Amino acid sequence: MILSPLPSYRPRMIPVGIIHGNGTIDAEDGAKILYCENVIHALRMVRKHGGKGLAIRSPEKYRWLRIECNGYTLYPVGTKIDLGEAIMFRNYCHSRGISARSIQGMGFYLLRQSLRGETVLEEGLDIPMKMFPAGAFTLAVEGVHSDLYQSDIRGAYLHALGTIHHPKSYTEVRRIALSDLAQYDSGFALVSFRSRHPFTPRLGEKGSTVFERCPVWSKVLLSTSDLRVALAMGTDLRLHRAWIPEGGRRIFSAFLDEMSQARKPESPIRGISKLASNSVWGSFVAGSVVKMIEFAPGGRTRTIVMPPRKKMCQPLAYSVIAALRERLIMEGIGSGAVQAHTDGVLSDRPISTGENIGDWITSGRYDEACIVRPTCYSVTTNGETTYKVAGFSGSNERLRRMFRERIENARTEH
Repeated sequence: MILSPLPSYRPRMIPVGIIHGNGTIDAEDGAKILYCENVIHALRMVRKHGGKGLAIRSPEKYRWLRIECNGYTLYPVGTKIDLGEAIMFRNYCHSRGISARSIQGMGFYLLRQSLRGETVLEEGLDIPMKMFPAGAFTLAVEGVHSDLYQSDIRGAYLHALGTIHHPKSYTEVRRIALSDLAQYDSGFALVSFRSRHPFTPRLGEKGSTVFERCPVWSKVLLSTSDLRVALAMGTDLRLHRAWIPEGGRRIFSAFLDEMSQARKPESPIRGISKLASNSVWGSFVAGSVVKMIEFAPGGRTRTIVMPPRKKMCQPLAYSVIAALRERLIMEGIGSGAVQAHTDGVLSDRPISTGENIGDWITSGRYDEACIVRPTCYSVTTNGETTYKVAGFSGSNERLRRMFRERIENARTEH
């Protein structure tokens, strides 16, 4: 694929606003774009007045991308944001030739504007990407644990995107020493493996990524990051084919530098810059089925399935995922780890290497943690309990009930 900076033109200055979590609106005069802290308020508006929305349907819920209603374009953000910060970020993007849109969209356009010129990225069409386990690494030691630290990789996906050498092309080989192949940071290998350790990813029966011991031979596509983990764990490997990256270069180092500055504690746009830069890597592998839902005033709907979107550059996105898995396993997982997911761990020791993007930081200490599964657990400090369930975090009664329900379901499954 070819990635280039935006064409030179003068963008429109679009007024913006916020729909807060309590439903109140705080906006500039003539606002056309509203960022919604909670999507429920956008849905109430469109069901009442009519309009349309774009959403990705996951097994559990709709993830709304955009809702258009009453002359507004509503973008769900799922977190608290400040109008002043939103305006400053809009102005910052406008100065770079980018008009207001979704926060994630502005992040991707900032990435394009950071390029020095037209850039070619190899799409790896001959690599069997369907065999790549694309999920994050997860760990859950079920039960109640005491005296724990939360440690995270700051800006993990952004750091990986900006530091990996992304190739201009791949060369396919049938024979190469695995130790030599593992020296590359964005290559791929189709291997059969048999592992005594639950740290080698593979595709599960339902298409999900699983990390478990594999006593029988299983075939999977691994990134060289996964390969390094497998070799370190003493996994038995048989190589079928490998793809060696050629002409690798750090294409997005300027974007990493720019966002690192924007996300510094003293930056007035640090919160929104974090939202804008965290998900940019996912744009290269986005290909879910998108549905348009048309709302008639009063609530009746009509659903239209949109044409499938082509994934822009799977090797790039999957190299980022695998690099993060490698860091989480090799740097974060120790004998005292009881929970890990995506870019952080709960363990009996703090991990802290600095305060910059890509460094490990210790973000919390807890008296107790109750682990159900990687995405369902609670932490307690000074008698106050926070529940983390399916991407939501808080201490309200609704989350407490959801957490208790999952504990009961886990007991039933066992």
